[in-house]
Amino acid sequence: MTEKEAARDRGQVVTEYVIMLAMVLLLAFALTALSRAVCDQGERMVSAAAWNVP
Repeated sequence: MTEKEAARDRGQVVTEYVIMLAMVLLLAFALTALSRAVCDQGERMVSAAAWNVP
C-alpha cells in the first residue's frame, strides 16, 4: 500500500466517523424530543382522567 492510498483510507475513516457521529447526535435529539412529547402528553391524559377525591 502506498502512502497516497493510506492517506485516502485514513480520510475515508474520518469521514465515516464524522457521518456516524452526526447520525447518533440526530438520533439522540429525536429520541429526546419524542420522550419530552410523550411525557407531556401523558401528564395531560392523567390529569384529564384523574378524579379529584377529597
